[in-house]
This record gives sequence, structure tokens and C-alpha cells, in this order.
Amino acid sequence: MKIELTEQKSELAIAIKKRASMKSLKGVIGEGYRIIFNYLTDLGKQMSGAPYVAYFNFDDEFDIEMRFPVTEELPGKGELYMSKTYEGKAIAGTHKGSYDELVQAYDEIFKYIKENNFEFTGVCYDHYINDPSITPKDELLTKIVIPIK
Repeated sequence: MKIELTEQKSELAIAIKKRASMKSLKGVIGEGYRIIFNYLTDLGKQMSGAPYVAYFNFDDEFDIEMRFPVTEELPGKGELYMSKTYEGKAIAGTHKGSYDELVQAYDEIFKYIKENNFEFTGVCYDHYINDPSITPKDELLTKIVIPIK
């Protein structure tokens, strides 16, 4: 995996926030994505890029925000609201393979952060580039973005 220092631009996203354990994570993300997708479909809108998840902590339960990027402000509905990504310096790498192997990719990125004396801001983003329902596990692409100070 190639790891690089990048400059992130903020983008709009329609989002929903949830808590999930490692065991329930896949189901919680799937349900959040369904809610957002159905909402966009009802509005006749489409996402403008890959869906992603923001992770705000790495405790026994994760505080996560599932997001679909959009090109315009949309009205909130129920649990859905507008959000924006971080803008500024970040470390990024694209992992190819099963989601089960993402821990190793994160380990590599955090090692890079430590070795280069960057400071972790506390939030991580996983951008899911291709669809796991039609993509073989070993071909899945996940862009990991970790904002730094």
C-alpha cells in the first residue's frame, strides 16, 4: 500500500451517526447506507463520490458517521443531516483486499504517522471505492484518510 501526505478539500455529505461494536459494525453501516440511499432516491439525487464512514473513536464501541458525498445542501430528515469532511493535511493510503485486513493497513499508516512526527486528530475516514456486493473480497478498494496536525 502506498502511503502519502495529501491535502484534503472539504466536501458536503448527507450523513447519519450511530454507535457500533466491532461485531455489529457491518450491519450498522449497511443499514445506515440503506437509509441514506433511500433518502437520496426519494429526492431524485445521487451521491457525487464514494460513500465513506468517519470513525470518531476506537473504543469497545465506535461512534461512526456514515456519509454519502453530495454536490449541494440537502434538507435533513429524521436522523439524516448535512456534514462536511475535514479540510487540511492528511495521510492517505488505498488498501486492496478484504475489509477484515483493514487493521493491518491502519497499522502501517499509524506507523508512518509516528515515524514522521505527525499528530493524529482523532478521526479516520474509510472511503469504500467499490461495491462489496459485486466485487470479490480480494479486489475491494478502501481509501483510508487520516487527518493530521
